[in-house]
Amino acid sequence: MNVRTETHDMPHVPKRHRFRLALVGTAAAVLVSGGGVAWGTTTSHQASPSPLVLTGTASGGARCAAPTVAGLRHDATTAFEGTVTSVRGDQVTFHVDHWYRGGGASTVRIKNVKGSEPDLTYAVGGHWLVPARKGVLLACSVVGADPTMRRLFQRAFAQATTPPRSVPVTAPGA
Repeated sequence: MNVRTETHDMPHVPKRHRFRLALVGTAAAVLVSGGGVAWGTTTSHQASPSPLVLTGTASGGARCAAPTVAGLRHDATTAFEGTVTSVRGDQVTFHVDHWYRGGGASTVRIKNVKGSEPDLTYAVGGHWLVPARKGVLLACSVVGADPTMRRLFQRAFAQATTPPRSVPVTAPGA
């Protein structure tokens, strides 16, 4: 039986060049695996920020007056417009549609909401304007996000745009 074997002559690669090829191959492998690690860290799911938690307080059954621009501006350290995403017992969760002051979280949870606003009924999908001071709802100030109340909040939390004062420039020694 005749077995035919083909051989191909490989060109002779000097030792110095083989070392360079090995070095380049190792570097390429490191870059490829490092790139995979970098991609994995940048595309991994990052934990969403914790929701902001506010607390309602008992309003004491007092009659409520509508919120005012001055009252909101002075009293509210946190204010947002949000959409109700869940109502569970005495807790309401909002998706924040717009921050007027403070905050930054995309979700706000309010505990003891019935104690602070007993006349309000929250339903999933409802839109509300919610002010608070140091983590506590401002009594009688949570209102539906109708156009009139939205304008009131916009005025209360608008940035003051005071033009810079003119300062006279005097030459040194004058």
